[in-house]
Amino acid sequence: MVSPTQKISQRSTGTNGVASADNKREDFFKKLAGLRPRVKANSMIIAGREQTLKDTWARVLAGAVVVNRKLPNGLEVRRFDSGNFPKYLPGVVIPEIRRAMEQSIKVGSGQEDTVSGEYLKDLDDDRAAIAPYYRVTDPNHIFFTAGISGAILTIQQLLLLNTGQGMLIPNLTYSTHLAVATMLAGNGSIIPIERDPTTGLPDVSRYSKQNNPFRTAGLATVVTHENPLPIVHTAEVYRNSKGTGLFDLAEIETLKDGIIRPFVVDLIYLSMSWPKTQLTIDKMIELADEKHILLFVNSLSKVMLEPGKRAGVIAAYVPKRLRAYAAGGVIRGLESLFDLGLNPQSYSSVKGLVAAHDILTAERDGTPHPTLQWIRGEARRRFIGEDGNGGNQRFMIELSPYLKPLYPNIAIESSGYNVFVVQGEDLPWIKPEYKKAVLDRVRSMMEQANNHDAVSAFDDYMKRVTPARMGASDILCADLFMETGVLFPPIDRFFVLGTEPEGVVGFRPVMIAEPNEFHKVGALIKEFFETRMNK
Repeated sequence: MVSPTQKISQRSTGTNGVASADNKREDFFKKLAGLRPRVKANSMIIAGREQTLKDTWARVLAGAVVVNRKLPNGLEVRRFDSGNFPKYLPGVVIPEIRRAMEQSIKVGSGQEDTVSGEYLKDLDDDRAAIAPYYRVTDPNHIFFTAGISGAILTIQQLLLLNTGQGMLIPNLTYSTHLAVATMLAGNGSIIPIERDPTTGLPDVSRYSKQNNPFRTAGLATVVTHENPLPIVHTAEVYRNSKGTGLFDLAEIETLKDGIIRPFVVDLIYLSMSWPKTQLTIDKMIELADEKHILLFVNSLSKVMLEPGKRAGVIAAYVPKRLRAYAAGGVIRGLESLFDLGLNPQSYSSVKGLVAAHDILTAERDGTPHPTLQWIRGEARRRFIGEDGNGGNQRFMIELSPYLKPLYPNIAIESSGYNVFVVQGEDLPWIKPEYKKAVLDRVRSMMEQANNHDAVSAFDDYMKRVTPARMGASDILCADLFMETGVLFPPIDRFFVLGTEPEGVVGFRPVMIAEPNEFHKVGALIKEFFETRMNK
């Protein structure tokens, strides 16, 4: 009996008995295609992909079948799924940032737009320029990253993989934090904080000295100005009179074992927010009370409208009394990872990031920036109207009796998103047979578009999972996309995988799109839900 390996190695020969290179190559792949795969798929990678926004069925379908903004059935595609805010504010730029990036490269000089492996030494001035915004006194504690995703990956590589402990994070949050943790350490490494059903804030009231999540958490990650919810954390989430704030709880465990649990503080929407009482960097430092290491992460992508530049930063705020502790721990670890060159940066992106922080520092110190003021004002107007009770939020609420905000009474103060859910009994997208029917339509549309690679990838994936396992929100968004051309991201990607509340099915639209764009698709969305819910 011939083994698979022997089969592949058999020679193909030409007419004269001498092997032809082209024939050998063709024969190799022909025979390889007939063999069963020997490499087992990594379950953590699969789960991590199922946590990302890019691998939703609607997004996959959009990439596989859309041509000239149309589906194979002729429907025009209208996307309300992207965090790429320039799509919704076309032509708007921050002139100082754009000018700094353009001037950083001498055209025709042969200067490369990349930072060398010695960039920690090369960019001392740039790091020193950014440090004051985060109240960081040592420029060596500033690390430039490939966007905020690069910051998340770097920190989790260091603190999640190396500690062997979990990551505490509010459930229903920015999916990249969840996806990276799942890919690196598995779904079980994430310790979710559930939310208060009235305010939508992380519900820390359920904790106590006896029920302390930091017993198993090696770090905490918080998005103070949130996504996908449009809320801003209050100080009570971190310090409160009952001693159940996150800083309070972390200190209890530190006094037991002597281990400092760093807090990753995602600030990407801080500049996009408008609450009367702002949870600022200074306020977070005050609440930490010199007892915690704060790893602030930020980037150019949102209010600065430069998502393609992949410019991010980790700013490590280390209190004076903890510097010796951090020097041999988190700081040394970050330096080691950056010495490996895992965060390639363009020189122009770094200069853009510096210019952005000059603006942010000036705003904090009392000098508003006209373009940023306009962006915040326009985003708020589109989201909730001039009076705070209109805009796209009101339109979505009134669109269909089957749609409602997940948290109807929250204070809308931040970002460009909200979460809407379908209310009603006997939701079709929960049923296994309906899930299969939708997925059959996905495959059929791929065939209709003659995308054989997409069909092959679909078939391969479906060998590993069953339709019943698919998230109901993912199925809803695929169904809606094929029927109307409207693309929303499903809310299951913002929950820790497998923790989406039973019966909660919905999506997260971009709420700062031009209101006219919502109005154009309103009738399609309304008809879709009336048809599906009345079958």
